[in-house]
Amino acid sequence: LSNVANESVQLAIAEIAESGFIRAAFETEIDDEDEPEIFDIMIPNNRATITALQDVAAYCAIYSTVGTVPKIEKPLISSDMIVIAGDSYGSFIEAIKLDSENNSKRIFDLIEVANFMEIIPLMNLACAAVASLMKDKPNEEIATMFGRPPMTKEDEEKIMKEHASLMEVVDF
Repeated sequence: LSNVANESVQLAIAEIAESGFIRAAFETEIDDEDEPEIFDIMIPNNRATITALQDVAAYCAIYSTVGTVPKIEKPLISSDMIVIAGDSYGSFIEAIKLDSENNSKRIFDLIEVANFMEIIPLMNLACAAVASLMKDKPNEEIATMFGRPPMTKEDEEKIMKEHASLMEVVDF
């Protein structure tokens, strides 16, 4: 996999076969018993940093040995991703989450690349990690975490009023 900066990571096609983007690129089922071939697959997304590609490769390595990501229960039962996703996936995403507590760019780059590549379980795992970062924290702390100014009571009331129909549908 390579990005627009021509940085790349290598992984076996069979490891990345979960990606809808990769399956579509090959327009066929990927047979992991074929002779290994080398392909350079460009991810033309500006958020596809080398770190995001390395994170995708690390996820794929886990997927190839462990298998499917466990179902993530909602609402989250814990802010600890190891409790939520098991040892392998939990440890993987906890390391990214820990890095993202000071700089949320890494996890959002991963979410965007996983979405672009159509690796839905990875996208869901990373989104759950973002939710776990916010779990049980006050709005002010969440705003600071993501580099946003805290909302005022007036802002909150305005949003609740503008989205009243959503509030009836969403179970808080």
